[in-house]
Amino acid sequence: MRTTTTYGSHDEELRHIGDLVIVRRAIAARGASEAELAECDAVIDAARRRLAAEAKVGAARFATAA
Repeated sequence: MRTTTTYGSHDEELRHIGDLVIVRRAIAARGASEAELAECDAVIDAARRRLAAEAKVGAARFATAA
């Protein structure tokens, strides 16, 4: 997990998630198995959880600074 919570890393993580979704759609269109799609879903879910955790840390830092 990244330790930085800058807007840049959030933007990068959002782009990464978007790229993962595009890849999943592409392999689904090419006839990927359910197991392959489930693996993609797991990677996407992990990236989303990582982003959510980073956002919580950033929000907490912002709240204490305000």
